[in-house]
Amino acid sequence: MLTFEFQCSQNPACTQAVFDTKAYACHIKDSTADLTWANNNRYDVINLNNMDVQGTIVAQCPFATKAYSPKTGANYNICPSTDLQGASSKIIKKIASTTACAALCSSTAGCTKAVFDNVNSVCHIKDDAAMLIWVTNKKFDVIHLKVATNENKLGKWSDIIHLPIIPVAAYIVPQMPDSYRMLVFSAWGATTFGGAGGL
Repeated sequence: MLTFEFQCSQNPACTQAVFDTKAYACHIKDSTADLTWANNNRYDVINLNNMDVQGTIVAQCPFATKAYSPKTGANYNICPSTDLQGASSKIIKKIASTTACAALCSSTAGCTKAVFDNVNSVCHIKDDAAMLIWVTNKKFDVIHLKVATNENKLGKWSDIIHLPIIPVAAYIVPQMPDSYRMLVFSAWGATTFGGAGGL
């Protein structure tokens, strides 16, 4: 039997669904309807919590992360519905779950990132030396070693700012005591700068 989460994820229009645990029925809700929450133990609710299209590049997890600590004592964060595109140093088939993939990563020397393929039950131990691109993808879960950092001292990158055109010129606005604003110049076209008009 398919889970109701999977049934909803296969329907591009589905942003909300309700699963009847007694009748084993999935009710995909009309996203334009005025829906009211009700407390009833018979039903489970699924809600889309991020509207990014599949393949959107991200710099931080756009979903609620889950913490996982295998017996090795390392701490991992699991970001659902995302993938790290790029080379894998090891591919292990017939892995049962995301946490089993995280446990494999923790027992593999040098592993700080892994990806679990939920559809094919495959664990990808990622090559840290390779260029990895973090993207949204419902088929995968990203596992990464949690590293403690002092954000007050080192700062923190924001998420990627997606613009409707390719930015071709940007300027960090000087400001005392810290520069924190960026000015992005308009472009003539989707990939060119200059001209009388512009976007």
